[in-house]
Amino acid sequence: MKNNMPSDEISSLTMDCSSAELLTRALRILSSEMAGLMGQELFEAVCLFLTNELDVDYAFVGLSEDDRSATTLAMAHRGKIVANVTYNLAGTPCADVSDQTFCIIEDGVAGIYPQDLLLAKMGVKGYAGVRLSSLEDEPIGMLSVMSTAPFDIQTDLVEGLLRLMGLRVQTEVDRVNFSRTERSLRVSHEQLENVVAERTRELRASEQRIRDFAESSSDWFWAMGPDLRFTFFSPRVEQVVGAPPSFHIGKTREELAGESSITPKWRKHLQDLKDRKPFRDFRYVREGPEGQLNYLSTSGKPIFDDDGEFAGYVGTGSDLTNRVQAENEAQLANERMAAAVDAFPAPISLWDPDDRLVIANRIFKEHFGPNVGLIQPGTEYREFIGGMVQRGMIREAIGREEEWLEQRCARHANPGRDFEQMFQDDIWFIIREHRLPDGGMLTISTDITRLKRAEAQMRLSQRRLEDFGSVAADWFWEQDQDLRFTYVSQEIPSVIGMDTSDTLGKTREEIAGREGNADRFAELQKVLLQRLPFNDVRFEQVRPDGSLAQLSISGKPLFAPDGKFQGYRGAGRDITHFVEAEEALVIERDRAEAANRAKSEFLAQMSHDFRTPLNAILGFSQMIAEGALGPVGNPRYQEYAGDIFRSGQLLLDFANNLLDISRIEAGELTVVKKQIDICGMVSEVSQLMAPRFKEKSLSFVMDVHPDATTVQADRLALWHMLTNLFSNAVKFTPENGKVTLLARQKNGEITITVTDTGIGFDPQERKFVLTPFGRGQNAREANIEGVGLGLPIVKAMVEAHDGRFELSSRLGCGTEASLIFPLVCESAAA
Repeated sequence: MKNNMPSDEISSLTMDCSSAELLTRALRILSSEMAGLMGQELFEAVCLFLTNELDVDYAFVGLSEDDRSATTLAMAHRGKIVANVTYNLAGTPCADVSDQTFCIIEDGVAGIYPQDLLLAKMGVKGYAGVRLSSLEDEPIGMLSVMSTAPFDIQTDLVEGLLRLMGLRVQTEVDRVNFSRTERSLRVSHEQLENVVAERTRELRASEQRIRDFAESSSDWFWAMGPDLRFTFFSPRVEQVVGAPPSFHIGKTREELAGESSITPKWRKHLQDLKDRKPFRDFRYVREGPEGQLNYLSTSGKPIFDDDGEFAGYVGTGSDLTNRVQAENEAQLANERMAAAVDAFPAPISLWDPDDRLVIANRIFKEHFGPNVGLIQPGTEYREFIGGMVQRGMIREAIGREEEWLEQRCARHANPGRDFEQMFQDDIWFIIREHRLPDGGMLTISTDITRLKRAEAQMRLSQRRLEDFGSVAADWFWEQDQDLRFTYVSQEIPSVIGMDTSDTLGKTREEIAGREGNADRFAELQKVLLQRLPFNDVRFEQVRPDGSLAQLSISGKPLFAPDGKFQGYRGAGRDITHFVEAEEALVIERDRAEAANRAKSEFLAQMSHDFRTPLNAILGFSQMIAEGALGPVGNPRYQEYAGDIFRSGQLLLDFANNLLDISRIEAGELTVVKKQIDICGMVSEVSQLMAPRFKEKSLSFVMDVHPDATTVQADRLALWHMLTNLFSNAVKFTPENGKVTLLARQKNGEITITVTDTGIGFDPQERKFVLTPFGRGQNAREANIEGVGLGLPIVKAMVEAHDGRFELSSRLGCGTEASLIFPLVCESAAA
C-alpha cells in the first residue's frame, strides 16, 4: 500500500504526455460538459468518466454519515450507474482515505482488509481514493475507484485525476450540504413561525381574559365603619382568598395587608384612608390558605351621613391573580421569542404589515453595523435599505443607486426565490424573504462568503493548473527533509540524459557532482539550511555523452501545518544555450574593446607623427610669407605661402583634436584645477581669434558679471574649450554677424555662454553633433570646413571638471553653447 502526502498544488503532479492529455481532457470536460451539472447528475457523470477513462470496474462518490458508516451518493460499474449502498467504514480503505488525503492499493485489497466483506464480494483487488473535505478541512467523504484486477495505471495519473475531479465533487458536496443547511434553516424558520403564532395565540388569550375581567363585575364588596374597621364582606371573598367574611369583620386594612405596610405604597394608602380620600385600583399581594399568592385590587370611596359626618368607606375588591399571571406569561413569551430571534445563527429581521421594523437580532446588527442608526423598531424598510445604498454598502448599487433601490423594494414587496447579494468588503449573503400570515415579512440572510471564496479558489486552481500545463519550467522536482529527491518529472532525461529513477533518493550534489560547482553549492547550502526560497541558482552537469549542460534551479521550502520543515519543491531550466550566448557576447565585447583601444592608440600615434612635419611646413611657409630671409621674387609666391600656412593650421587643429579625442576615449584626460581669471582667458582667446573676426567683419561682445570673474578650472582645458567654441562661432556665422560671451553665477554654478548669430542646426540633430565626427546637415550643405570633433571634446572636458555642457540651436537663428562649472569658494580653492 502506498500512502502519499497531499500536494499543495495539483499542478505540481507531473505525468507523461498521455497522462497530461487525460488531465487536459478532464479539465475540458469539467469546464464544458460538467460545468452546468449539479448534485446527483454531476456525481454520476464524474463516476462514469472515471470508469471509462481509467478502465476500472467501479467508481463512486461516498459521503460519511458519521465516524462509523458512509453512503454512496453515486456509483458506476463498467459505464453504468448502479444503486447506492451504505457500508461500515471501520476496516475499509475508505477509512484510510479519511485519515489521509490519498490512498492507493495496487493489488491485494482483500488481504489487507479482511473485514471488508463487501469488497471481497465485489472481487476488488485494486483501490484508489482521495479525501473530500469540508471548508473547515474536515473529512466528509471520498472519491474512489476500484478494479477487480491489479492496477496497471500510473500512481501519479490516478492521484492527479482523482484530485482534479475531487475538487469539483467536493465543491458540489459543499453546495449540497449548504442546501441541506438551507432546508434545515427553513425548518427552523417554520418552527420559529409556529412559536411566534403560538405565542401570539397565548397573548390573545391573555388579552381576552384581561378583557373579560375588566368587563365583569368586581369579585366582592366590602364596607368600613368610621373607625376604619371592616363591617361587611360579600360571600365571594371566601372563594378568592380562602377566608370567610367573618374573618375580615372588625379588622383594619393594615391588619389584612398580607405584606409589609411600611412601604411607601402602603403608607400613602393608609394616609388616604385617614384623610377620607377616595382611591381606585390599589393593588397588593396576599397569601392564600394553601400558600399561594393572590394578587388583589381594591377601590373605595368615603361615605357620609345626612349630617355630613364621616360614616366609613364602601368599596369593591377584585382578584387580579389570573390577570397578573397572564401578563407575566405574555411578557415571558415575548422575552423568549426575542431571545430565540437573537440567538438565531444568521441575520434575521421581522417587519410588520406596514413594512416597519419590529425586531432584528444581534448578528443582523453586527453585519449591518454602519447602518445601525436605522436598525430601530419602527424604521421603514425603504428607509433602511436606502441608508445602506447611500453608504455604499451594496456593491452592485454603486453608480445606479435609484434604479437599484426601486428594484430591491419591488422584490421585497413581492418576495420570490432566494437570491445572492454582495455587500462591501466582498461579503456575500443569500437573502430569503417570507411573507407572514399577518402581512408582515420575515427576512433571513445567510453568509455564504466562505463558499464564494472557495468557488473562486477552485476556479483559480483550475486556471493555475492550465497555466502550469502550458508554460512552465523544463522540469519539476521535490526533495524531502534530508534534501534527497523524492520526485523528478519525466522531462529530466531529455535535459541531463539521466533516467528519472536514477535521481530518486539522491542529493543534488550526488547527481551533478561538486567539480566546477563547489562554490555555488556552498552558497546554496547556506540558503537551504535557513529554509529560505531561492531563485535562478546556476550549476554545471556533465551528461553521459560527455557534453556539459548549464542548469538553473529555483525552489521554495515546504512546511507542515505545525511548522515542521518537510523539504523543498521547485523547477529547473536548461540554460545551456543562454550561457553559450552570454559567453559569445563577452568574447565579442572584449574584441570590440581591444579594437577601440587599438583605434585610440593609432589616432594618438598618427596625431603625434602628423604634427612633426606639419610644424616644419607651418614654420617655413610663415617665413616665406613674411619674407624673413628677403623678398620673394614673385608676389604670387607670398600668397601661396599664406595659403600653405592656413591649410597647415587647419591640419594642425585637426591633429590636436584627434589627439584630444583619443586621450578622452582612453580615459587619460586629467585636469588640474586652479582659480582662473575669466576676463583674462577670454581676452587671450579673442586676441588669437581677432584676425578671423576681422576677416568676416564679426563684432564681439564680452559681458562678465562682477560675481562671475573667476572659475575653478584647468587652464589648458579651459583654453581649448573656449578656442573650440569661438572657432565654431566664427565658422558658422555669416559676415557682419555677432559673437557674444556672457559669464554669470547662479544657483551655486558659474556659467560661461558663447552665443552667435550663425546658421545654427536642427534641434533634433543635437545628440548627433555631440558625437565624434558628427556634423549637422546645415553645415555639410554649406560646405563649411571641419570634421565634427570640437563639440564632443568640449563636452568631455567640462564634464571632467564635474560640470556640464548645454547646447541649443535653431536653423537660421544661431547657436548658444554653455560651459557650466560648480562654484568653488576661495578658501576651498586655496
